Amino acid sequence: MMEALGYEDHEILNTLRFEDLLSGGSRILYKTHFFPMLLIQNDIKEIFISLRSKKGEEIPVLINMSFIKKNGVEYVTGAGLKMSKRNDFEKRILDARRDAEKALQENELLIKTKAQLEISRTLLEDQLQNQSRINKEQIEFNKILAHDLQEPLHKISIFASRLEDFSDLKSQEEKSRHYLKRVLQISENSHALVKRLQVYHALDYKKLHYLKASFETILEDAIIKTGNLPLEIIYGEMEMKEVYGDIPKLTILFSELLKNSYQYRSSEKSSSIHISTSKVTENYHQALKGAYRYIEYIRITFRDNTLGFQSYSGDDIFRPLQNSDNSYGKGLGLAFCKKIVELHKGRISIKPEKNGGSKFSILLPIEVPSN
Repeated sequence: MMEALGYEDHEILNTLRFEDLLSGGSRILYKTHFFPMLLIQNDIKEIFISLRSKKGEEIPVLINMSFIKKNGVEYVTGAGLKMSKRNDFEKRILDARRDAEKALQENELLIKTKAQLEISRTLLEDQLQNQSRINKEQIEFNKILAHDLQEPLHKISIFASRLEDFSDLKSQEEKSRHYLKRVLQISENSHALVKRLQVYHALDYKKLHYLKASFETILEDAIIKTGNLPLEIIYGEMEMKEVYGDIPKLTILFSELLKNSYQYRSSEKSSSIHISTSKVTENYHQALKGAYRYIEYIRITFRDNTLGFQSYSGDDIFRPLQNSDNSYGKGLGLAFCKKIVELHKGRISIKPEKNGGSKFSILLPIEVPSN
């Protein structure tokens, strides 16, 4: 160590104090920490200090020192290890710290980018679903305009012409009244169909207002909306007793399901509806192939004891006017249900029961999906 400092023994012994060999920063450390701790603990290990050489160069040293009393004599012993590569070690530590901070920043950017990508993917999924639904609805509306609205207007024209033919013949008064009654009936049904189509189409342009409500409240309001049809509501296992959504629209959803059940009721037994709910986790993405984002849904099971559907054809049953049974203005109930569920970013399906009746399964997100 003396050689490293550039001193001869006689230049230090009985000439310089230990603190005289320290650099400025180490001298402060020695006075405020090093020496007081040595007096208290009598021992200090592995302390980094800097010694100043005869030429004024700083030499890093790892030092151990002990304060000893022996035979009434107090003295200090110690050993130092020159750390010539300390600066290199510190530089490597600093470089490693900078690399770690840079990696952390890049990781945060990656996380933000991934989150933004997920938002964009969710938005794209919604747009694809909406576009697919709108395209299907446009096709259905074209069919409705081409047939379901044109046909009653054609019949009105025919019956009106026949009325004109029989207008001068008293013997044909009864047949004329029959034709007139049919004209009025077709006109009223056509008007009802147009009005229902307007409400159905307007759903796309009304923003959903999310609130929380209990299923019992929604079902009670739905029953009132049907005109208090004689339907028995039976609640099964209700894991989820509340739903978060546009409550007026969800009320329409259940009122249409209730009216559908009553329309296809069995004459041999009273109509009953079984409702149950559960929490499930499903993939949010349906239109994007290979995309996965699992979220929590409320699964609502709506089971009735109706006659069921004679010609069940999967999702086609939710298309407009699939059950019009020549009664214009009807056949939009299940189409309303599907649209309301999809506007809530949910899904609806139907499965016929073996012993008659139908089971509707409705999935609604527990929380509002972020776009």
